[in-house]
Amino acid sequence: MGVMAEYFMTDTGITWPETVAPYSHYIIVMGEENIERAKKLATELEAQGNTVIFDDRMGRKDGF
Repeated sequence: MGVMAEYFMTDTGITWPETVAPYSHYIIVMGEENIERAKKLATELEAQGNTVIFDDRMGRKDGF
């Protein structure tokens, strides 16, 4: 994975090929008013067989 991460690194981060990407979709919630819409989207994507990571940290500095 380290070699792949180095090979696929861009100026904006790692661009994983679909065949090895840990998730097919990454949802970042921008603003608390969008949480419910983002959850609905995540549920719809998962129902279609996609893997989703849902980031709703809202700018927290602790990373959790």
